[in-house]
Amino acid sequence: MTYEQDPAAHLDTEFGFDVLEVAKGNFAPQGYHDFIGFYVAKDVLQRAFRDTYGLDLNDVFKNFDLAVGSYRRAVSKTIPTATRVAWAQKTDEIQHSEPGMTRERFVYVMSRSSYERNWGKQYDKPTAADHMLAFLLRLIPPIGKLKALKFKMPTPETEKLFRASFDRSVKRYEERVRDMERHDLKLENMNYDVGVVTHAGQYRLDDNVQAYWLNKLAEKNFSTSTPQIRVELLGYFHDLDAPIALKKDHKRWNELVSQLDELRAEPANVVASGQR
Repeated sequence: MTYEQDPAAHLDTEFGFDVLEVAKGNFAPQGYHDFIGFYVAKDVLQRAFRDTYGLDLNDVFKNFDLAVGSYRRAVSKTIPTATRVAWAQKTDEIQHSEPGMTRERFVYVMSRSSYERNWGKQYDKPTAADHMLAFLLRLIPPIGKLKALKFKMPTPETEKLFRASFDRSVKRYEERVRDMERHDLKLENMNYDVGVVTHAGQYRLDDNVQAYWLNKLAEKNFSTSTPQIRVELLGYFHDLDAPIALKKDHKRWNELVSQLDELRAEPANVVASGQR
């Protein structure tokens, strides 16, 4: 099942895996603090984003610093929740791996005031409507579509699959690091939602992202498009007869086809690296 098919189920599973990692990690409070205080090398990311997509961060983020702050704030709330769930679900396992562990020592607490002392107040804050919705969801029993909001721990079989997958991922990451050290790093443009390279018509979310990227470049008259970008986008949309969901919006589809024609007509070496 892909994220597109059931986003709620995916989020539930991912949080379940976070809980498993917390239960087995035995992280010290400073460790959690450091996870929340991750550093974003903005200048490096800006250059990499421009080289990869031909766009500036400000082309896709209204306020990049606010986006990072909001993500950090979300992490600061997710980790304490994960520790509380881990203690409730895995107390015996936690105490077996670390005898004498107590709830007070295991459960991580991060107050808003503590967060703001460390990382400031630049993050999206919940509105009154958000608070009201959260209150109502606590009162309503999880029935119908609301069942997706009721968290379930992964089964032992799922946990084994996760462990094996995690170990393989670490091994592959180490292999890619060695490839990079040998200047032989080749990364396939894989869609990790489905585990393969996708093209137009195979995965709606990917179609939407590629169309968004194409549109952003078109707004710049493709002046920042590199040969690699040109090959990527024209290759992705090489079969316009495919069952692409965007066709349902006739105006947007005609616009996309026109933008592809514009990109196809551009010289193969539209932009040299030093011009950006």
